[in-house]
Amino acid sequence: MFRLRFDYKRFVLDLTSLLLRRQGTRLLLVPHTFARSGQIEDDAASCAQVFRKLVGEFNGRVHLLRGRYDPSELKKIISLCDFFVGSRMHACIAALSQGIPTVGVAYSQKFTGVFESVLAGDCVVDAGSVDPGIACARIIEQFEHREQLKIRLGKRAILLQAKVAESMKAERLVQ
Repeated sequence: MFRLRFDYKRFVLDLTSLLLRRQGTRLLLVPHTFARSGQIEDDAASCAQVFRKLVGEFNGRVHLLRGRYDPSELKKIISLCDFFVGSRMHACIAALSQGIPTVGVAYSQKFTGVFESVLAGDCVVDAGSVDPGIACARIIEQFEHREQLKIRLGKRAILLQAKVAESMKAERLVQ
């Protein structure tokens, strides 16, 4: 449907295994879109499948968020992460807006614009054009440099806040 270059399920398992092989890494699988079981939009079922495949080897280090949460609750849960990889645009926005180093596995061009707006355009992996091995390598590289990315996001947030304040000040002068 999205014309991905790779088998997304295999990619997720490969990526999560690579991340979990790093010392001290813990993984939280966060479903962001909920639908009836069996539908393509059911992130809860997809996350549960990944969890079942990983829990045996990485027991105690891989976790699954269970239940349904509203967008505000999901944003709060995402705020607890120190690195985030997502394929859902709004989940990525929830992470980026809180200064969390984030990589978007993009299925549409919209990801690039959103990430570029916070000077993180290099944190988009285009699943429609990149090889899965290269995608994993790029995400691992961003993971290894997540502290630098966090600093970059923080600086961008300060600039955006200043722009908003300036805009609001100008708006009050016009009225």
